[in-house]
Amino acid sequence: MKQQNPFKIPSHKKIFGGALLNGRRKGARPLSASQAMHLVLKSQWATAADKFTTRANKSIVEGIIASAARRYGIRIYQSAICGNHIHLMIRTKRRWLYRAFISVVTGLIAQHVMQQQSYEVFMTTKRKEFAGEGVPQQEKGQAFWQHRPFSRVVNWGRDYQKCLKYLTQNTLEALGFIQYTQRRDYYARWRISLEPVLVC
Repeated sequence: MKQQNPFKIPSHKKIFGGALLNGRRKGARPLSASQAMHLVLKSQWATAADKFTTRANKSIVEGIIASAARRYGIRIYQSAICGNHIHLMIRTKRRWLYRAFISVVTGLIAQHVMQQQSYEVFMTTKRKEFAGEGVPQQEKGQAFWQHRPFSRVVNWGRDYQKCLKYLTQNTLEALGFIQYTQRRDYYARWRISLEPVLVC
């Protein structure tokens, strides 16, 4: 009997996390030892002086990611540090290495941006910033990060190149080298294909 490859993923199950998990059951994140993965971390609290792109934050955030990647054998093909979210194109060989990497990265970045304060203390300041606008919604169980990390396994070739181009555009916009341009939802077709699978 031929042994099944635990990393071989059906095309309609390559996307996971983010807002897709709202109101849906949790499952195992699709990971591949032979393909890249587009990872997105988003925080609704990374605003104003707490943006990831500020002078006080950007180099620290990049250092945390690079250090954790070296420690856990994560290959980073490209990254894009934006105002309130981070894009990473990575590859991992083991699920436990990914879990350790993402745990360290999200924990240390949150600690740094919150200036080593507790979430409750940090929020006393942030609520004033959102006065009159309403506090942003977040996924149940999340604090600094709005959702669990979003990820999609990326096919090599055209899919990979298109995703790299998307990350490059995000980087240039975040740095102010090019003006932000409204564009269609990059993952719209993936969300549509995933809907029948995730609905309880």
